[in-house]
Amino acid sequence: MTSIQTNAADLVEVGISAQVAHPELSKGVYKPTKYGENVVPIGMGGIVYNVGIGSNAFRPGGDHIEPAVSIRNPDIEVDQALHYYGCIGNEVVLIDGPAVGKKGTITGEHARLMAHFDEDILQSMTGMDKVVVKTVGRGLTINGYEGVVTKKIGPQLLKRWDISVGSDGTLDVPVVAEIPSYIMGSGYELAPDFVDQDMMTPDWDELKELGLEDLKLGDIVAVADSDHRFSRRYLEGAVTIALIMHGDSSWLGHGPGCQELMSCVNGEIRPVIDPNCNIGGMLGL
Repeated sequence: MTSIQTNAADLVEVGISAQVAHPELSKGVYKPTKYGENVVPIGMGGIVYNVGIGSNAFRPGGDHIEPAVSIRNPDIEVDQALHYYGCIGNEVVLIDGPAVGKKGTITGEHARLMAHFDEDILQSMTGMDKVVVKTVGRGLTINGYEGVVTKKIGPQLLKRWDISVGSDGTLDVPVVAEIPSYIMGSGYELAPDFVDQDMMTPDWDELKELGLEDLKLGDIVAVADSDHRFSRRYLEGAVTIALIMHGDSSWLGHGPGCQELMSCVNGEIRPVIDPNCNIGGMLGL
């Protein structure tokens, strides 16, 4: 096996400010579920103390749970930049509040970006805290693999992810599991650079048959027959590598979120099963 070479040393690092994004509910707070119930969804936004990277992606009691701290910039155009520049593994620095100067790590992107902080830091945060995200990773390429389009891979993650070049020249990419394209749902219509795509999870027997029932937040997976280089479409033989970054949902067509990390259409990527391929271990979270 041969290590990969990239342009990571040439990437531009840009600081973008953000703050804790509080949960929001409209006046019609009850939402219909795929089981015919009406519930108040809990889990998007704020500081989530008891769900983090490594938690069960199908954890009951919440909906689209965003682990640890959700952040955004209140200026919509700055927030757009935060979405497009921010990458997994990027450093987050608290710039005010009781934990000023303490650091965290970007772990995913949903309606907001999500950041891990150690437990003592979480407990000291006020909910009004401001941060700066040291964004870097946009424009990352793998030398000799121009057909592989990367998405939101920070150099911090890349150097700890055991991607290698196989004897046949294919990229061997560790993943926890492979997901068939037919269980992918909400998000097909959206740009992969901006927000994730959800798995559909009403058929638990099918998920167990596929070996997906133990997925955890932070797991890296392969999505088969999916071309997500520039938009999202079914394409036989294409491969997309994604990160499980938010929790399950009771809404029809929704489930754990899969955020794209890389995609190809010409067989450049070969998923290699590694049951421990989780960003928590890679990034020391």
